Amino acid sequence: MGVGCSEASTMSETADKTVRLSKVAREFNQGLHTVVEFLASKGHKVEQNPNTKIGADLYDLLMAEFGTDKAE
Repeated sequence: MGVGCSEASTMSETADKTVRLSKVAREFNQGLHTVVEFLASKGHKVEQNPNTKIGADLYDLLMAEFGTDKAE
């Protein structure tokens, strides 16, 4: 499929909680590009595709950075 090696290993480790980038971007009131750039700055290569899923570890990073901007 369209999943790279690094994404596949991340997904298998956190299979209990994965979330799509589009949902995360909406949740934190950020653009998709902003989310992807932030993760890249933290050393996590993520495909800039709204359907890409991220694991709980990356979600927690985003929560720490953008949690105050979270849409209510």
